[in-house]
Amino acid sequence: MFYRGSAHHIVVVPREDVSLFKSILKGDAVDIYVQNDLVDDIYYAKWFVDLIRRIAPNQLWRFNKFAGRPGWIIQQIVKLNIPKIVDSHQVAILDSDVVFCRPFDDLHLDNQSGKRILVRREPKQESARHREHVKESRRILHLPEGNTDHHYMAWPCIWYPDWVKELTKYLGAIHGKFWQRVLYDAGTISEYNLYGVFVEEVLRPKNLRIRKESFHHIIWDEKSYNEMFSRPLKIDNDKICLVIQSNLSVSVDTYKKYVEKIWELYND
Repeated sequence: MFYRGSAHHIVVVPREDVSLFKSILKGDAVDIYVQNDLVDDIYYAKWFVDLIRRIAPNQLWRFNKFAGRPGWIIQQIVKLNIPKIVDSHQVAILDSDVVFCRPFDDLHLDNQSGKRILVRREPKQESARHREHVKESRRILHLPEGNTDHHYMAWPCIWYPDWVKELTKYLGAIHGKFWQRVLYDAGTISEYNLYGVFVEEVLRPKNLRIRKESFHHIIWDEKSYNEMFSRPLKIDNDKICLVIQSNLSVSVDTYKKYVEKIWELYND
């Protein structure tokens, strides 16, 4: 509907959801991969953890080493497995809270100079969470502390599979163990910031261009929601999507109507 190009579409879902997605996407040009085939078993809770959670929740802390990692961590490991799935020049990553709102094509997502891009955002006021994620990424990569006035959270997130492969190889080399184990032991991670810090501060490729403008508008909290929906309907020419947090108690229909109005504007 919005994309005017010829991309290869890939969806990665948990094993128990594969049949559902196949039935929904039947006939669509989408490849479906099983999440569990890409993520090490250590990230999944042992069968008895759920039982303990139900019958003795106050004792759950005793079994932390068997509890795996939450879904938002697992999906980060999936993304870092991109080289196992694709070897194309460029991958555009979409999280589930991304909604396209205007037509676009490949030219919107790449620099015409022939260089590869890395979107680095430099907000006027950086959040403590993003600062901590950038700081943690440097720690994982065995880098000295540095500037945390920026981050790499931007959608669609443009990654290059060969650079992702270099990142996971580097993690294994400096820590002396499998890269998924490294990130499991790290606890809280941010895949986008880890990749960004690695590319900019470790890999430092000559064919890199830092792009400071993202492709998205974000509705992160009540303030950003009000700012987006209280002003005249308009999306900047360099923005092709909205990123919408799911914890604002705003109905899906409200967002749907807004996106439909944007679509009408761009098709008048």
